Amino acid sequence: MVKINYKINRLLQLAKRNAFKSDSVFRHGSILVKSGKIIKIGHNNRGFNKFSNRFRNDGIAGTQHAELRSILGLDYSITRNSILYVMRINKNGEFRNSKPCNMCQNICKFVGVKRIIYTINNEYVDIIEL
Repeated sequence: MVKINYKINRLLQLAKRNAFKSDSVFRHGSILVKSGKIIKIGHNNRGFNKFSNRFRNDGIAGTQHAELRSILGLDYSITRNSILYVMRINKNGEFRNSKPCNMCQNICKFVGVKRIIYTINNEYVDIIEL
């Protein structure tokens, strides 16, 4: 775990504003960053996506997770060596654990994301190296 610093908090706050657009019970937001530049912002919704089905092994249709929406439509040259920031908020807007599911981790690895930084709570994030 890593304490949230100014830079991480700035990105998470931007993702948080986007997470409020979610129509799901668990509201997630994400930001894809490469070379210090924001590439794309996403939030989850209840829609389904054929691409994500390739990365599931349980027969359940993959919904549009925030992570997926931050990378869909981007060329591999853009997603390769990028960093994905993922957060989840509760009804009070506080950060909650947003560890990406196996499907999202597999998709991120497939498209070349090198690191996922996700919220644990309002004070800490954790990191997945891919």
